Amino acid sequence: MTTIDLDLLSTVTGGASERSTLLLDALDKRYGSQGVVSFDGKPTFKATGTPGVSSARGKFDTNALWGGNVTRSFTGTVDVPNHAVTNLHTKIIGSE
Repeated sequence: MTTIDLDLLSTVTGGASERSTLLLDALDKRYGSQGVVSFDGKPTFKATGTPGVSSARGKFDTNALWGGNVTRSFTGTVDVPNHAVTNLHTKIIGSE
């Protein structure tokens, strides 16, 4: 039986990469109590020079059933080998 790298599989199937999953989990831990957290578009990742570590940026939405949506931008560092997201910074872009 042959194994398939999950990042490679995500490019073929359209599923989330491990980087995206770690990042969404970190955002959900921080903002999940305010509503459902989801990406607004695809996050962008850039190599940092350290294997398995990428800088990330993008937008996400917090959809509160009781009070509308809040859209924020984010930046951070995703460390896949250590299953960690560090330097996570967010900024409110708008709300409904």
